[in-house]
Amino acid sequence: MADDTTGPEPPGPSTGDIPDLTAVQPKLEQLLELAEEVLDGRCSVRINLWEDGEVEIRVWHAHGYPDSDVRHRTVLRYHSRDGDVTGAVFETSGDERALLHKETLANLGMMGAPSKR
Repeated sequence: MADDTTGPEPPGPSTGDIPDLTAVQPKLEQLLELAEEVLDGRCSVRINLWEDGEVEIRVWHAHGYPDSDVRHRTVLRYHSRDGDVTGAVFETSGDERALLHKETLANLGMMGAPSKR
């Protein structure tokens, strides 16, 4: 009896569309240095890259409280379009999220579009 769970192998990832992150690295390092000064504790990072060359980097730290569903998240966000680093503090409770504070902390400068390998 044939095994129906095996089919043709899916195609591998296309490496022609992977952006070269060397253009992003200096801005990431600058943002991480700022995060060391501003954020308490370990942080998480997310990098978004778009086909038109825009880059967004977010670094955040979240913490909760014992016996409470309230959580606070402090986020640093860099966007290549304007070069600004925006800091924000959010409070979440259940499905609700409120912005408690937001300000521009620094300008790391704009960057060119990352090249593709």
